[in-house]
Amino acid sequence: MNVLMISLDTTFLAEEGTARSDTLSRHIEIANMLSHLHVVVFSVGKARKPVLHPTEKLSLYPTESANKLMRVFDGFRIAARICGQHRVDVTTTQDAFFTGMVGYAMRRLYGVPLNVQVHADFFGNRYWISERLLNRLLSVTGRAILRRADNVRVVNQLEKEKIVRRLGILADRVWHVLGGGGINVEQFSVADGSGIRRRRLPAGCNRMVFFAGRMMKQKRLPDLLYAARSVLGELPGVCFVIAGEGKELPRAKALCSRLGLEEKVVFTGNVPYGEMPAYFAAADVFVLPSGYEATPRVLMESVAAGLPIVATDVSGASDLVAEGQNGHIVPVGRPRALAAKAIEVLKNIERYRRGAARRRSVLNLFDRRRNFPRLVEMWRQIAREPG
Repeated sequence: MNVLMISLDTTFLAEEGTARSDTLSRHIEIANMLSHLHVVVFSVGKARKPVLHPTEKLSLYPTESANKLMRVFDGFRIAARICGQHRVDVTTTQDAFFTGMVGYAMRRLYGVPLNVQVHADFFGNRYWISERLLNRLLSVTGRAILRRADNVRVVNQLEKEKIVRRLGILADRVWHVLGGGGINVEQFSVADGSGIRRRRLPAGCNRMVFFAGRMMKQKRLPDLLYAARSVLGELPGVCFVIAGEGKELPRAKALCSRLGLEEKVVFTGNVPYGEMPAYFAAADVFVLPSGYEATPRVLMESVAAGLPIVATDVSGASDLVAEGQNGHIVPVGRPRALAAKAIEVLKNIERYRRGAARRRSVLNLFDRRRNFPRLVEMWRQIAREPG
């Protein structure tokens, strides 16, 4: 089976050792289960090469677009060329929006069955809708594309129920397969965080609160920093380590300065994915302040690391956080509640660590060795050539 993937994830194109995620290694594993995996990567600016071949079964095609708008047109052009030159049995798109438009065009022009993936709680989510005016238009477009897809992939059961109920899509066309296909559980279970604590924690810090993610409005970083101020008011020996890059990072640093938190908040910038297990091992609690998600990988990684969690009530959080056992779930947009639960965990850290160790029993559900074959099975359901 030959699969065409339309992706927004530019970490496919990162130099070896610098990638902030394990995107490339995951897709090499997936490609090995197929005849070939062609991936069109929406990118801006010149890439290392017009076509990259990490393995004989995986080909990457960066769009090298002049700007973000042109990515759709360039993606369409490259995808059409692939469909014209190769047999393609299924197209899969990373979202129902811009990449979904390209996938739907391949369905109409070349008759290639379409699988659309939904990786976050977009539809009917007021936080996402309110972020920008464009999202209102995308919501309408995305619903139309999802209804016309041959099948749909979501990353938790709650999202499946929403898609079926709100969009009227038949349940047997909606597949629940974890984001990224899951994680490498062992990688996070055995890591040593002592070096990170020595390198990252300022003098006088005896507890580490950790956040990792792209610095986007979705992550609600101001809520995290206001919560940090409340935590530090009661527990001055705590430090916050914030890993990641993005558009919101300068604003977050400016707010950190206005709140007088510079000595207790460490911004690491981009952390190569190979180093991330050590950060989770170093931390005492992971805090997720997001407005919307869909089974966040960072929560899977926290569970694998035996790390207590305080998270907002985003889609997928309840699959990983057992209330009062390995952490707590609080309402979105409530930094005081976020701080109160973080303080509770930090004051009773040994009890929550024991709870986090027991919560590891759910990890078999998140092991990518279990979930990758389901991805392939999902594509085979609609493929022109199921073999």
